[in-house]
Amino acid sequence: KVYLGWHDEVKKLMEEELLKPPPPPRLLDGHEIMEHFKLNPGPEIGRLLEIVGEAQWDKTIKTKEEARKLVEENLGS
Repeated sequence: KVYLGWHDEVKKLMEEELLKPPPPPRLLDGHEIMEHFKLNPGPEIGRLLEIVGEAQWDKTIKTKEEARKLVEENLGS
């Protein structure tokens, strides 16, 4: 393998990053989770948002209702 040099490596990584599809729009945001489930702000909200985001990327969930159900299943776990 020919060493490209760090400039070429950075350029290659940037091009790969630009070719990735944009993230899907969030099905729920932190405020919606807090309001719907009567939760206070805190790290739990971030954890739940991460779970929902990963499920969206995996296409496990596609609707707001599925996202709420997933949050409910993961509350306090």
